[in-house]
Amino acid sequence: MTVMDLSLQSFPYAAVFAVLAAIACYRTVVAQSRGQWIKRWRLSTAPVFGSLAAVTLLYKASLATPCLAAWSVVVMGGFANGAISGRSIRLQVDLTWRLVRSRWGFDSALAALVILISSFSAAAFGLLNLTILEWGCVAAIAAGFCAGLLGGRAWMVIKKALYVANSNQVTP
Repeated sequence: MTVMDLSLQSFPYAAVFAVLAAIACYRTVVAQSRGQWIKRWRLSTAPVFGSLAAVTLLYKASLATPCLAAWSVVVMGGFANGAISGRSIRLQVDLTWRLVRSRWGFDSALAALVILISSFSAAAFGLLNLTILEWGCVAAIAAGFCAGLLGGRAWMVIKKALYVANSNQVTP
């Protein structure tokens, strides 16, 4: 029977930070997908937390050149996909209180869930001192795509909300 080393030097702080950021990302996406009125600035909180988790997972996967290159391309692809899908989201905007109501659909919650699962698996591998470089790179790439998707969608929704606020029109 082996004893796990629980000293401060071997504790995976980055994995715990990634899990906390992924939990915050998931909670904010679920809160936004309920269709309640939220502050306009809160639309950007889910992509920020998701991006923090994805960058932390990339750091944990060690900045190997192929993994970093693939991660960069996949994040841009996820951002483009999110921006395209964000154009079709219907918004209601309250100009007085700067509130927004939208239906984000299940794919935002699914993207946040993928970030959460990737972070939990990376944390489990880190706590068990398992070093599987390929899985760390795959987890970072999956979380990067989903964070890009959330970021592109939030960018397009915020852009639409600001357009409505500045033009006093209702979006189709």
